[in-house]
Amino acid sequence: SAEFGALLLVKDGEISSVVPKEMTEEQQESLKTKSLLLKRAMISKLPAATSKKVADDLHEYPYYIYETVIPVMDPSDDKMIGCLYLARYDEQFDASEKSELNAFANQLAISLLRMRLYRQMQQDRKETAQLINSVRESILYLNYEEESVVGNRAFIRMFDDLQFNYKGYEELADIEIDIEQLAERVDQREHFISYVEHVFDRNPPEEGLSISLDQGDCFLQVYAESIYRDGKLHGTMLVLRDVTAETEIDRMKSELVSTVSHELRTPLSSIYGFTELMLERDLKESRRELYLKTIHDEAKRLSFLVSDFLDLQKMEAGKQTFEWERVDLYELARDSISFYQETTDVHHIHLDADSAQDFTIEADLEGMRQLLGNLLSNAVKYSPDGGNVLVSLERLEGQVVMKVRDNGIGIPSSALPNLFGKFYRVDNSDRRKIGGTGLGLAICKEIAKAHDGHLHVESVYGEGSTFICELPTSKEVVHQ
Repeated sequence: SAEFGALLLVKDGEISSVVPKEMTEEQQESLKTKSLLLKRAMISKLPAATSKKVADDLHEYPYYIYETVIPVMDPSDDKMIGCLYLARYDEQFDASEKSELNAFANQLAISLLRMRLYRQMQQDRKETAQLINSVRESILYLNYEEESVVGNRAFIRMFDDLQFNYKGYEELADIEIDIEQLAERVDQREHFISYVEHVFDRNPPEEGLSISLDQGDCFLQVYAESIYRDGKLHGTMLVLRDVTAETEIDRMKSELVSTVSHELRTPLSSIYGFTELMLERDLKESRRELYLKTIHDEAKRLSFLVSDFLDLQKMEAGKQTFEWERVDLYELARDSISFYQETTDVHHIHLDADSAQDFTIEADLEGMRQLLGNLLSNAVKYSPDGGNVLVSLERLEGQVVMKVRDNGIGIPSSALPNLFGKFYRVDNSDRRKIGGTGLGLAICKEIAKAHDGHLHVESVYGEGSTFICELPTSKEVVHQ
C-alpha cells in the first residue's frame, strides 16, 4: 500500500544501485544523498521510521508523508546487503505491517543472496572457461552427473572438420560426441576408440596413449584425469597433448645418431684401415699412392660433413657472417655448371637465361655458390640414371628467380613438408641407396633466409624435382 519506494542494494557499506517504484531520478538521488532516515538505518542496521509534514502550492492544506526503512541483512555474517524504503500519505505503518515488512526483508535477503551466488557462479564459470580455453592442450570434459561433454578452443581447432556448438572464448563448447567420427583421423583407430570408450564407461585408464593423426602429420599424447567430488567420481578430463615438436626433436636426434654412425664411421674406417696397411706392409709405390688418395678423399669427405654441420649451427643461431657484395647470378650459374659437368658423364647440365638481362643481386658470393652447388649436387645425385639438369634464371620485379630442375627419382608428397629439416632423409628404397647427411637442403634454406629469399620445391615422384629460389635484388639490412 506504499505510494512510492525503492529497493536499495548495498555493497561494502555504500549504495551500489537503486530499484525504484514511482520515484523520479531526482527523488532517487535525494534519497541516496540527503535522507537522514536512510543513513540512520544503515548505521544502526535496525528498522527506522519517520513522518514529515508537507505544505506546498499544489495542496490547499498541509499533509503528512510517512516513511520507513527496513534493512535487508545477510543472515550468515550480519552484513547489510540492502534496504527497503517505503513511503505513503496520511497513514503510518503499524506494528503488523512492520512485522510483515521484516519477514519480507528476510525473504528478500535470501533471494538477493541466491542471485549474488548465481552471478558469482556464472562469473566463475566464465573464468574457468577462459582458463581452459587458454590452455594449448586439447581438452574434453565428461560430466557424468549431468551426462554432458564440453571441449575447449584447442580441441575445436584440432577437430575443425567436425561441427561443434562453440559460443566463444568465455564458454566451453557443448559437444555431442560420436567416437567413431572422432576417430576417423586417428591412425591407431581401434586403440583410440577403446581408450575413449573406457572413459565414457566411467572407467578411465590410468596409463596414457600415444597416437598420431592424418598418417603421422600430428602426434598426440592422450591421458585421462579423474575429477572427484565428495569422494565420488564426478567426471573425467580427457587431454590430448600435441607432442609433434617433441617427436620431431626425437626424430632429429635419431637421424643425428644414424648420420654420425654411418657418414662418420665409414670414412673413418677407411682412413684407419688404409693407414694401418701402409704402416704394417711394404707396399708398391702405385699402391701407396692409391691408398693415400683414398685417405685424402675420405678426410675431405669428413671435413665437408663437419663444415656443413658447423655452418648450419651458426646460421640457425644467427652467428654466421656474410660478406655482402654485388653478385652476378648468371656468371655464378655458368661457373657452377662447368664445375659440376666435369663430375659426371651421364648428365647434361644446361643454363636457361637471357644473357642480356641483369641478374645481379646483393648477396654473399660464397653463400650463393654453396646454395647453387648443393642444389646442383642433389640434382646429379638423385638422377642416378643420368639425364638433363636445367638451371634457369628469371628477372622479375625486385627479385631474381633461380630454378634447378632434374628428371630424377623425385620426392614423395608426404616428404615435402619435412624436406628442409636438418638430417631429414626421405625414407624409400631408391634414396637409401644414395649417401648423404640430410644437411644440404637445410643449409640452402638458411642461406636463402639470410638473404631475405625463399626456397621451395615442386616435385612429382618418379618424374623429377624443381627447386625454386626467389632472391631480392637488394637487401635492406645492416651489413656485417
